[in-house]
Amino acid sequence: MEGTLSRQARADAVDREMAVRLLPDAALLALGRWWSENAARLADETPGAHTVRYSPGRWAHITPWPSALASRSQVADAGISRAQVASIVAGALRCEAYREALVATYVWGEG
Repeated sequence: MEGTLSRQARADAVDREMAVRLLPDAALLALGRWWSENAARLADETPGAHTVRYSPGRWAHITPWPSALASRSQVADAGISRAQVASIVAGALRCEAYREALVATYVWGEG
């Protein structure tokens, strides 16, 4: 059956499976440590203007959805910059909204 699934269908299946698995506490702690050690450096050395396009509707099944991202009911593509992701992640980590932090980075990475 795997041979009959498209690359996107396989990626969607992985997304669904990952959505039901909680990250281990150690991973959440590591994310927070990484961010606290690298946020200032990345703000200065990483070009914030690098923007990628994404289709919000493609992410309809993903929750929680960061409010700073375009509504998943939006039909047109949207853009998200590296600087916007950094801002979303910083805010999410302050609130311990780790899944929102990961969703924002995943949207930016996958488009």
